[in-house]
Amino acid sequence: MIAALAAGVALLALLSWPTHGRWLAADEQFPPPPVLNAAPPAEAGADPNVEVLTRGPIHEAYATPVAGSPTKGLTVPKRPPNPVEEQAPDVKPPGDGAIWIPGYWSWDDDRKDFIWVSGVWRIPPPANRWVPGYWQEGQEGWQWVSGYWMPSAKSEVVYLPQPPASLEQGPSSPSPGDTYFWVPGQWQWSVDRYVWVPGHWGVSRPDLVWVYPTYYWCPRGWVYCAGYWDYPLERRGLLFAPVYFAEPVVYYRPAVCVDVGVVTCSLFCRPAYRHYYYGDFYADSYVAIGIHPWFIYSGPRHGYDPLFCYYRVRYRNDSHWEANLRGWHEYYRGHPEMRPPHTLAEQRRLLADPKAQNRPDLRNLAVGHPVGQLRDNPRAPVKVQPVSMSQKAAIQQSAKGISNFKNERSQLEMKGGPAGQGRATGAGPAGPDRASFAKLPSFRAADTKSGGTSNPTRSVPRAAPRSNGTPRGQNRQDAKSSGRGYRPDQPHGER
Repeated sequence: MIAALAAGVALLALLSWPTHGRWLAADEQFPPPPVLNAAPPAEAGADPNVEVLTRGPIHEAYATPVAGSPTKGLTVPKRPPNPVEEQAPDVKPPGDGAIWIPGYWSWDDDRKDFIWVSGVWRIPPPANRWVPGYWQEGQEGWQWVSGYWMPSAKSEVVYLPQPPASLEQGPSSPSPGDTYFWVPGQWQWSVDRYVWVPGHWGVSRPDLVWVYPTYYWCPRGWVYCAGYWDYPLERRGLLFAPVYFAEPVVYYRPAVCVDVGVVTCSLFCRPAYRHYYYGDFYADSYVAIGIHPWFIYSGPRHGYDPLFCYYRVRYRNDSHWEANLRGWHEYYRGHPEMRPPHTLAEQRRLLADPKAQNRPDLRNLAVGHPVGQLRDNPRAPVKVQPVSMSQKAAIQQSAKGISNFKNERSQLEMKGGPAGQGRATGAGPAGPDRASFAKLPSFRAADTKSGGTSNPTRSVPRAAPRSNGTPRGQNRQDAKSSGRGYRPDQPHGER
């Protein structure tokens, strides 16, 4: 009885909860959970072969954490199943500009099996296009090669030697103000070596997230991706729940949306896999495989997470915001029986349980929402609009182009350049190795750069955000003058 009372006091002590697109003030009442139908629509999981999950990896085209020090992709012991022919849902985000990006197989560490990361509706970052990831067979198993966003104006890809470990040690000066955030330093290739570019204070924007520069590994080498502006989670499109197939399937249509305003309460990063995870990943076993809460990535020890750094500035006037994130995390770690449900079926049972109606976190346990309950519902937590019949053929054709581009990219990168040998060891080439995506038949067909947004592309800065006190050319000059260079033919640590 005393333990239960203490648990209740701990729950009530945390004052506010995030909802889709906003956070509740301390003096507001928690909204009631949405009313769920007793019987799900046919597309939402009537098939016993399809288990809809309310936790798991987030599609990397929707959001990708940045690794402080570059690492190779996740390696698993099993070959992924054959690709699923995924049909786009019959709903999409309101407005224009979103494109449908197909899903892919992802490894589930608990099941020791693959789950399907459903495709997403995504408003592309301004002036960027999607390069899809793929699985490839390596010496130790099957390895994931991450997808990434690349500038729309580019078609050439440069594969580089493996970058050295980061030298980032955090800010070297006080913040100029509470609307600034730290942009960590990075290695950049210059002529025949890597040169360290120091970090600087960046100027935040209320409607955009700065995604830090990073390197992505592939069998042909390391690809440098420059930083870019992206939208906040709630403005990126429409996220769908991952699923587990008990038996192989050929066709699948995602039908359960994820409320991204809720998942930020239980959001985790796995930088080695370049994926965010949401839901119940509170056990110590997940820490052991590199899954950590997103809020620890806020300094030089673990690196800087773009989303957390953005929302921390956004909610800088809410003194409870970060404390609540950390408080609920510790509460769920200490109370396994109170953790979020793992499946849509478990979520339904929990929300319908009279004993759960007084839980202050009840609203935030309603993660998955079948599309049948979102249509024509002005009070729905996730807003959608129907896809017209005239749009469906074009959407499927575009999705097919992206899938073909994925296959062609894997073939190009497995060839490994002029020598015709793949480089699965991760060392990369001795020097820059160039290839052109424009030569791939599906590159133009898979173009994902277009689509109107509420922010015209020309209004979005292309360069990294900088404080007024940091001249644009200062960092590169400092790097060269400091002598912090690294050649791939030198041992690590030899500068």
